[in-house]
Amino acid sequence: MGISAESSMNKHILVVEDDADLGKIVVEILHYSGFEVEHIRDGAAALERLHTQMPDVLLLDLHLPTLSGDKLLEIIRADEKLKDLKVVVMTADSYLAESLVGKADRVYIKPLRIAAYDEIKLWLNVR
Repeated sequence: MGISAESSMNKHILVVEDDADLGKIVVEILHYSGFEVEHIRDGAAALERLHTQMPDVLLLDLHLPTLSGDKLLEIIRADEKLKDLKVVVMTADSYLAESLVGKADRVYIKPLRIAAYDEIKLWLNVR
């Protein structure tokens, strides 16, 4: 299933992932599909960024330095300006992931398969 770059244009995705190599892979996959992608490696910096520029979607790891992803999600959902932000959680922590179903818009267990990226891209293009 391929999503054309044309249908993805102008969608801004903020990837919050502390693993530099994994972050680079996620950014490349989404950028190749035509999304505007920004990568931040810690939770506090991501929260600061959300207050200056709102992305269309936040792809969020949970185990982050300075501010954990689950705490960042809690702050987002409690903030009147941020609460409607689409949040996709990506984590290797299946126990914590289960607790976030219903709080995040999507929850994926790492490692993500290519089919998961295709599903995310499709979901982003139909919203």
